[in-house]
Amino acid sequence: MSQYLSTTEREMVQIASNMGWSEFCDWVDTTEIDDYPWMHNLVLHGFANDAESLADEIETAIEDASPSKDVASVAEGIVEFARGHEDAEIIIVSNGMTIGNGGDDEDEGTDDDDDDFDDEEDDEDEDEEDEDLDEIEDEARDGRLGEPVLHEDEGANVLHQ
Repeated sequence: MSQYLSTTEREMVQIASNMGWSEFCDWVDTTEIDDYPWMHNLVLHGFANDAESLADEIETAIEDASPSKDVASVAEGIVEFARGHEDAEIIIVSNGMTIGNGGDDEDEGTDDDDDDFDDEEDDEDEDEEDEDLDEIEDEARDGRLGEPVLHEDEGANVLHQ
């Protein structure tokens, strides 16, 4: 399995293996959330709706926090994606299963499963996933996601929207 970056355009680009993403997340945990709020937001919540700030933060963190070669490769890939999508309303990280692609890459009308279920259930699941993504996109577009805000919660730093 892998981790992917996407935008509201539903373009998906593989960014890391699960191991690589885990190592990137561990590295992000070594940095201060106050210094890199969008980078932490991407790791904690799976999105950032300011691509330029995300890229700037990651570039600074690479200089300041000296990641391993593998982590630097993931970080640089995120920066490259963000720089190429600075006009995007939101950048989302996922395992590739949470964003529907409308069936473009699948053989439509075939059911390769040997089960008794029909494709209607699969279509309903895809519709629900698309609705969830559409809701996130609407929140980003309307500014309801806002800037990440640090709150103290029982002694732990928690990033809230």
